[in-house]
Amino acid sequence: MLKVSFVGFRRHSELLRKLFEKQKGVSIYKILTRSKSNSNTKYKFCSSIEDLFDSDIIVISSPTPTHSFYLSKLTNFKGYIFCEKPIVSTKNEIEKLLLNKKINKNYFYTNFNFRFSVFSDLLKKIHYGKKFGKITKLHIHISHSSAYRNIWRNEWRLKVKSGLGPLETSGIHFIDFAKVNFGKITKIKLNNFSQLKIKNEIDTSDVYFMAGKTICNFRFSYAESHKVYFLAIFKNGYAEYNGKKFNIYYPMNNFNKKHKSIAPKLFYIKNIDFYKSWRKSNEKSIKYFFSTVLRNKKFYNFDHDLKVMKPFLYNE
Repeated sequence: MLKVSFVGFRRHSELLRKLFEKQKGVSIYKILTRSKSNSNTKYKFCSSIEDLFDSDIIVISSPTPTHSFYLSKLTNFKGYIFCEKPIVSTKNEIEKLLLNKKINKNYFYTNFNFRFSVFSDLLKKIHYGKKFGKITKLHIHISHSSAYRNIWRNEWRLKVKSGLGPLETSGIHFIDFAKVNFGKITKIKLNNFSQLKIKNEIDTSDVYFMAGKTICNFRFSYAESHKVYFLAIFKNGYAEYNGKKFNIYYPMNNFNKKHKSIAPKLFYIKNIDFYKSWRKSNEKSIKYFFSTVLRNKKFYNFDHDLKVMKPFLYNE
């Protein structure tokens, strides 16, 4: 039985804990949290990260700004580490971890679950297949209006150390996808701001950049109407997702009987519930993690995962 301990207790940590509990041969061992625990809970709580060192796996699922701090405390831990993205929030944290030789990078896994999503699969099939041609432009817009709720005035997501706001907490998944599949990130134009005009808060991120030869234009916001929208333009048409349906329109060169250019035909359609698919991608990410752990294999993405946000943190 693998003993899995958690840093973090509520919200996303709770979701991950439920998914971990579904894995065969797993026992939730201890939980380190600053939240007030329920005396009736089935979990064992502790107050020091050293108390987790007798675990087989430690999951860092605390708020984003704390990830680097907890990781720096795990240099003497001999087991596997499963860490929510991003690993770091500042330039200084990147440099410190790159120089830290005590971290066992090959036993470290970052939960970039978008890599396991149906969207990632579909976009890669388009980009790497021969039928449609390479993706030349990717536009993503994800937003909700939670920043208008009073409870969010103390929300850490509005005050992340990086100053990148929702680009760091939400956009990092899609930046990772662009970097891995399209290439080096350059020509960044970034605008982080508060639509609510509240000092020291960032609720919206608007970013343009090149990833290899692909134009990327992303917008993430906590202060706009609920929206999930993807648009991928490729050589011979385009793909569009509106939060419910993923459509591919093909071919681009489509003409009527009078030889006038008309819109591409609907070539492919797939119904996708965004939030169900997101949960599914977390399940797949965790299964991949455990398949590696159970075979006592190594991970090799630490340096890449650590530096995903680097171009944006150093964009001055």
